[in-house]
Amino acid sequence: MPVIPASMLAQQGTKQARKASVQYLGFDFIPLITSLFIFYTIAFIISKFMEASQLATGGFLSLANFLGFNVPNPSEMPSAWTKLFSENGYQ
Repeated sequence: MPVIPASMLAQQGTKQARKASVQYLGFDFIPLITSLFIFYTIAFIISKFMEASQLATGGFLSLANFLGFNVPNPSEMPSAWTKLFSENGYQ
């Protein structure tokens, strides 16, 4: 049984999905879905970093600094960012 590389399999799957999307829906949604996925992934990472920087205390802060991540103290963050990523949202 031959081994098919994952990249070739992904390319073929993308081509088939694009063809089906254009055929049934009249629009190629693959670039749109890919862009949205990348955007939401980056937004999720930024959101989690901001939550971690606000809630960072003791051991977590030490561990993050040990691993090379520079997590600022909540007092060092601009007030607009602190309000934006608070539980109530920016008000």
